[in-house]
Amino acid sequence: MKRLEKFPEIKLDRKAPYPIYRQLADLLRQEIKNGRWEENEALPEGRELSRKLNLNRITLRKSLDLLEEEGYLYKIKGSGVFVKRIAEPDTSYPNMGNKQIIGICMPQTIEHHASAVMQNASIEALHNRNYEVIRLLYYSPEVRRESVEFYREMLSGIILSAFFAHGVDDILKFLKTQSITPVIIGRNYYDSGYDFVGMQEKEGALAASEYLGRRGHSRVAIAIPRISSRDMLRLDGFKEGLDKHGCSYEIVHFHVDNTFRDENPILLAGRRIGKKILAARKPFTGVLCGNDLTAVGVYLEMIENGVSVPDDIEIIGYGDDEEMHALFPGKSYTLSTVRIPRKRIGRKAAELVCNRIENPGIPVQQLLLPTKLIHRKTTAGS
Repeated sequence: MKRLEKFPEIKLDRKAPYPIYRQLADLLRQEIKNGRWEENEALPEGRELSRKLNLNRITLRKSLDLLEEEGYLYKIKGSGVFVKRIAEPDTSYPNMGNKQIIGICMPQTIEHHASAVMQNASIEALHNRNYEVIRLLYYSPEVRRESVEFYREMLSGIILSAFFAHGVDDILKFLKTQSITPVIIGRNYYDSGYDFVGMQEKEGALAASEYLGRRGHSRVAIAIPRISSRDMLRLDGFKEGLDKHGCSYEIVHFHVDNTFRDENPILLAGRRIGKKILAARKPFTGVLCGNDLTAVGVYLEMIENGVSVPDDIEIIGYGDDEEMHALFPGKSYTLSTVRIPRKRIGRKAAELVCNRIENPGIPVQQLLLPTKLIHRKTTAGS
């Protein structure tokens, strides 16, 4: 019981687009670094900890396994899980010399390769302009705010992802009290007075739906989550193009379960949608998906049940994320999709923040970069 009393209060954001097991691992890693436990001290027993955190044991075990791989924990069969490595609390800033420093606040986990593409493009562009970079924690609004506050005295600017907008306004209010130049990526902050760079969300969706409309599709499924204004823009574009061509469609909203599973939860949602499409009394001839992972799930369900793609049904995703292609049989570039210019967005964000720091009086720039429909093997072609 004493072990459980010593365990910190943990806040996990179940609505965040990051796996719960990684959120927990991040928080426990920081507690270990800050010296909450002595070296070789045992953590609470698994069942107790699962109940306290309201997590299934598979998710908990995944977090602990990750920390064991990193060298923070070790296990003794029949005895439990113990703290292996203790580090002094990190209360000092890294030494960056005389260079100005930009904070980058974007998703960083391995599951978010798409964000990593933008982030790496920004870092490369900032280094080319002779700026240093600090990666700020992102996965929940509270952690984002704490991370920005911790580094506030050394930051000249920040590139802030607003693809998941909850908590962004709070950070922007805080930045107004500091001498930190923000540039926003993702969400359109026209009224904020800040520089931002995003993409033409609706226009990309419109191109995809107009393609299916011109092809004369009789019934189209629109698969999209209820997460953000970004998804709603894509939905508007899908509907507008189909309405223009008089196509019948059905909107399938879905919930993403971020507790740990053997497969990605968005991919699983796509498979569930694929099953609904197969079970429909009136057949669908086209599918528009709000992201690539959902489209991959639908595609896999179709081919595993003998449906010919694109002859019987055409499928279009959104994103053109390179890691999606590895999920296809033979790892071929299969999915037709709307391409997001992620590298260009990252580079442009870096350019905007550097320009603003170096020339504070220049006009605010608010840019939407073009998206593009890419035809591959899940559509019949342009």
